[in-house]
Amino acid sequence: MNLYQQMDDSHLVLLFQKGDSRAFDEIDRRYRDKLFRFLSLKTHCSSDAEELAQKTLLQAFQSLTQLKTGNSLANWLYQIARNMRIDELRKSRPQAFSEMFSNNAQTETDFDETLFDSNPNPAQIFAQIEISQNIWAIAKDALCEEEFHILWLRYGEEKTDWEISQLIHKKVATIRVILHRARRKLFPKLHQIREEYDQ
Repeated sequence: MNLYQQMDDSHLVLLFQKGDSRAFDEIDRRYRDKLFRFLSLKTHCSSDAEELAQKTLLQAFQSLTQLKTGNSLANWLYQIARNMRIDELRKSRPQAFSEMFSNNAQTETDFDETLFDSNPNPAQIFAQIEISQNIWAIAKDALCEEEFHILWLRYGEEKTDWEISQLIHKKVATIRVILHRARRKLFPKLHQIREEYDQ
């Protein structure tokens, strides 16, 4: 066992931030497999998980100097991995989330407001495209962490309310209330985009 392997995460981070790049070799060794397993559960594809784990560690290497003393390295790495996964899904399925705001969307709550008219004008079409491409960034900015996480599970990973309740140990009724509240919070943001195009 070398000297770096005997250090805890905080010491490795401190050494790296002082210019010792070898400290990151140990961070890589310590977390690569853990990140791979974490991402495998989300992607269900080993090659995708491996690629995202590599991207996560690259992002970590480039940004580790910004990690504040006392913050958990593990939590920080897993958050980068989650964000990487969200970005990948947003690129491949930009419409998956925004469909819940369409005229034809049926949700499990009584939330029946609609964003677009049945015969949208060109401005509304462009607004819909912009919303589809940026919806998760809008959501992350507008919602608290719990609301965003549950919304992501529901529309990003397409899990049912019951599956979400099992994952985060909350009642199905509570999940639906949080989803309802999250959509209510997002609606003003989405209407604002449409109004900007209408002007």
